[in-house]
Amino acid sequence: MTSDLHIPNLTIKNFRGIDHLEIPKFGRVTLIVGRNGVGKTTVLDAIRVYAARGDIPVLWEVLQSHDEMVRVVDEGGDLLLEPDWPALFHDRDDSRQISMCSNVNGLPRALTIAPEEAEGEIEGEVPDLGVGLRISFDAQERDVPWLIWPGPAAATRMARTRDRRRYLQGLRRRDESSWPFPKLVVESLGPHIPNNEDLARYWDEITLTDAEKVAFEALALASGVRIRGAAVVADRGNFPRAYGGRLVVGISGSDERVPLRRLGEGSIRLFGLALAMVNCKGGLLLIDEIENGIHYGIMADMWKIVLELAQRNDVQVIATTHGWDCVWSLAGVALSDPTNELVALRIQQDKQRLGLVEFDNDDFAEIAEHNLEIR
Repeated sequence: MTSDLHIPNLTIKNFRGIDHLEIPKFGRVTLIVGRNGVGKTTVLDAIRVYAARGDIPVLWEVLQSHDEMVRVVDEGGDLLLEPDWPALFHDRDDSRQISMCSNVNGLPRALTIAPEEAEGEIEGEVPDLGVGLRISFDAQERDVPWLIWPGPAAATRMARTRDRRRYLQGLRRRDESSWPFPKLVVESLGPHIPNNEDLARYWDEITLTDAEKVAFEALALASGVRIRGAAVVADRGNFPRAYGGRLVVGISGSDERVPLRRLGEGSIRLFGLALAMVNCKGGLLLIDEIENGIHYGIMADMWKIVLELAQRNDVQVIATTHGWDCVWSLAGVALSDPTNELVALRIQQDKQRLGLVEFDNDDFAEIAEHNLEIR
């Protein structure tokens, strides 16, 4: 196992559903298994937050993706939805700070997130008294006020300021490059198929490059048809402008342009996976329920594509699964090339705390040969 992984290990404390979890080793490709609700997705959320060094837009997106939003009232009496910031903390206990730490080449690189009283001038404006977050990485600190509140009354009072509303909107929409801590490149794929916006964004980055061939190979594997080209086209007519563009592909032997979605969910899923891996070169790809939409008969080939692209583009892949076929096919790929840097992790409830069982290359032979159930 090489030591040049972007996140070789990770300890997570007091983050959402995780009180304390130590992950001693990730691989170039890591598959996380476990029962529903045990915390697999929360681990992906933690990795994403750590890679972003606690940047506010990512914290916001994590809460929003889990419907952790609260209603507040603006100065005009209108209801607004804002992130429920205390939900970031385990059991909503913000008396303990969130802590995430990875030892990289023997050096600990720690991220902490803790509530912090905030009062005074912020960028020339005078905010209401409130509670914010103090975020630190590698012993450097950044205070982000006006986020957490002690109760509904304070939330309502604080929301009745136009300045605060503008401030929060600015935090969410600002350029992420302005964050003072060096972040890792990350792409995330959820359990659902990518939407048109994400597919168009991915395609824009690789069009007219050698990466097109790899994406077409992945699409042909899932759809069973050869692809001669792809393009993002703008929809007009009765479609609203917000609908944006959609990806269409040309099938070999035909002049027709076919919407990508006509080729099926599995085709979109695998095509999006290949595009995302090329787009996060030198970074991490996080995939929730990687097997969704993928026929079990092509899962081994899917893993081969993932491994090839991970090694070629220096991407570290961390995925979750519910499917035994997904685990078994990964074990078979591991056996075909012992040099593959593969790790499987089973998260399980151990009394009142989460536990972890690790499987690496040496264990995959038994998994594949004896059909061992590790989920």
